[in-house]
Amino acid sequence: WGYTHAPWKTPEMPQTLEQDRVLVAAFENRSGDESLDHIGHSLATAVAEGLTTTGVVEVIPHSPDWSEPDGTESEGGGVARALAEARDVGASVLVTGSFHVRDQTLHVDTSVLQVDDGSAINIIADETGPLATPDTAIDKVRSRTMGSLAARADPTIGDYARSHAPLYEAYVEYQSAMGYFGISGMRALEHTEHALELDPEFSYARVMKVAALLSVDRFSAADSLIQDIRSSSAEMSPLARSYLDFFDARLRGDHMQALRKVREMVRLEPGHFMGGRLLAVSAMRVNRPHEAIRAFEQLIAEGAETGLYIDSWVDGGLANAYHMLGEYGRELEILEAAVVKYPDLLWLRARQTRALAGLG
Repeated sequence: WGYTHAPWKTPEMPQTLEQDRVLVAAFENRSGDESLDHIGHSLATAVAEGLTTTGVVEVIPHSPDWSEPDGTESEGGGVARALAEARDVGASVLVTGSFHVRDQTLHVDTSVLQVDDGSAINIIADETGPLATPDTAIDKVRSRTMGSLAARADPTIGDYARSHAPLYEAYVEYQSAMGYFGISGMRALEHTEHALELDPEFSYARVMKVAALLSVDRFSAADSLIQDIRSSSAEMSPLARSYLDFFDARLRGDHMQALRKVREMVRLEPGHFMGGRLLAVSAMRVNRPHEAIRAFEQLIAEGAETGLYIDSWVDGGLANAYHMLGEYGRELEILEAAVVKYPDLLWLRARQTRALAGLG
């Protein structure tokens, strides 16, 4: 591809959302053993430190204790007070939770909450580890909470982050995979597979593995994975179902059905990162350049850039749509701006020559 600029290899994911300010509260001790109170503080400290390392949120130092001095606070009261405190310090997200002990096993439940209305961003239920080595459970909670908020801040995932908080290590592998789409389908596939090895329940990584399999012409494997996702997902959101139906239609070569399904995706979640891109590309495949132009221009208006290679699809695709309409002057304008943004993309320069030829 002649593409040497590699933004996907840097740790920063450009944000399209305003950075969340996060307050992490001490986890409530529901074990009945006051000598384990320190675990609640250790959980909060580990989560706060982990979130700080991601760079995707601003962490507000947590209060030393949310419990009443006598430890008799009713369930839910501590969360209500923590939410009030979070509002007072200007936090947009609260991380809190509780733990108990059963059969010498530490059980931790974590809530990642929207501060303005108390609604759940993620509920991370029953992470466990031996009580003798509490760091086992603490590390799991830390990683899942980091994954939850990193995925929430990642425009390529969107509402899928609400269905499952991935382990942060799995999320990093997913992020690497996204950087290789359009560059190396095999590398994208390798990273999605590694993400799923680390976290088999990372549902969006499974969906993107379908895309990676299609990109390397492993059609039978893609079909099997689509059917497996459908059969193993007891509750699939309408958006997820439309996404799989889109890939299924692509697999069968039914490009009009693929376009219908991606239109459905965009209706269900207008800001979905891949929805607008797939809508534009699908419209081009069935010779609908006007619809493609509307989709591409909507993406530009939204400023939906991530620093990934696939950002260049917007400029290149928009130019291609105008070429299909015979508007070579507009095509050339777009490409002249695009090669400034992506100086190492030789295919954009090749399309410049096509526009120039069209203009005589």
